[in-house]
Amino acid sequence: MKFGLLPVACMLAALHTPAIAISKCTGPDGKTVFQDAPCAGKGEKVVVKPASGEAPQQATAAGASSEGQRLQQQLNQMQSERRRRDLEIALPNAYAERASHSAACDQELSALRAKKAMANNNLAGATWQQSLSTEMAAVASRCETRNNNITTNIEALRKECQALGGCK
Repeated sequence: MKFGLLPVACMLAALHTPAIAISKCTGPDGKTVFQDAPCAGKGEKVVVKPASGEAPQQATAAGASSEGQRLQQQLNQMQSERRRRDLEIALPNAYAERASHSAACDQELSALRAKKAMANNNLAGATWQQSLSTEMAAVASRCETRNNNITTNIEALRKECQALGGCK
């Protein structure tokens, strides 16, 4: 099926090939010159047709420009809509990531507190308690830094989403 449509597509593309406008100008010395710009003096416009023999209507420069602007606006709108939809997925995922991270940190700190409670009331126990306290401070610092990074990311996603018209 694909190969059967290929020749048809090629023929349709050939039918829509734009004609080329060339100016046939007579210079001050009487010689004929062909150029793509309009003649400054005496001359005529020659339309070079594609192989099909039909010259389609050419768009004016203003019409082509406004069509290009319209298409660019449409493309920008579609990109904004797609980004908004992506954000509608990214935001809940970011909230879930923050909740999961907080739960993992709480679990890790609880495990360290439980170990600390088991320390004996002697020199070895005191040394172990100090080691556990240092580890707990490091875990808390690491968790807080990661939580702040996730929160900053969430705020940036929410701000972008609001700029695009809001998310669900």
